[in-house]
Amino acid sequence: MKTQLTPTTEKQRYIILDALRGLALLGICLANLPEFALWTFLTPNE
Repeated sequence: MKTQLTPTTEKQRYIILDALRGLALLGICLANLPEFALWTFLTPNE
Protein backbone atom coordinates (compact mmCIF):
# COMPACT_ATOMS: atom_id res chain seq x y z
CA MET A 1 0.00 0.00 0.00
CA LYS A 2 2.26 2.75 -1.26
CA THR A 3 0.71 6.19 -1.69
CA GLN A 4 2.13 8.49 -4.34
CA LEU A 5 2.50 12.03 -2.99
CA THR A 6 2.15 14.85 -5.49
CA PRO A 7 1.94 18.64 -5.16
CA THR A 8 -1.48 20.20 -5.02
CA THR A 9 -2.93 21.41 -8.27
CA GLU A 10 -4.52 24.80 -8.90
CA LYS A 11 -7.99 23.24 -8.69
CA GLN A 12 -7.30 21.80 -5.24
CA ARG A 13 -6.11 25.08 -3.68
CA TYR A 14 -8.39 27.43 -1.76
CA ILE A 15 -7.42 31.08 -2.16
CA ILE A 16 -9.10 32.07 1.12
CA LEU A 17 -6.86 29.69 3.08
CA ASP A 18 -3.76 31.17 1.46
CA ALA A 19 -5.01 34.67 2.33
CA LEU A 20 -5.69 33.67 5.94
CA ARG A 21 -2.22 32.15 6.25
CA GLY A 22 -0.75 35.37 4.91
CA LEU A 23 -2.69 37.43 7.43
CA ALA A 24 -1.58 35.12 10.23
CA LEU A 25 2.07 35.54 9.20
CA LEU A 26 1.62 39.31 9.03
CA GLY A 27 0.15 39.29 12.54
CA ILE A 28 3.06 37.26 13.85
CA CYS A 29 5.55 39.68 12.29
CA LEU A 30 3.72 42.72 13.72
CA ALA A 31 3.52 41.15 17.17
CA ASN A 32 7.26 40.51 17.13
CA LEU A 33 8.25 43.90 15.70
CA PRO A 34 9.57 45.25 19.03
CA GLU A 35 11.79 42.18 19.36
CA PHE A 36 13.07 42.52 15.80
CA ALA A 37 13.91 46.18 16.38
CA LEU A 38 15.58 45.37 19.76
CA TRP A 39 13.37 47.90 21.56
CA THR A 40 12.69 45.54 24.46
CA PHE A 41 16.40 45.34 25.31
CA LEU A 42 16.76 49.10 25.82
CA THR A 43 16.36 50.67 29.23
CA PRO A 44 13.68 53.37 29.63
CA ASN A 45 16.38 56.10 29.69
CA GLU A 46 17.78 55.01 26.36
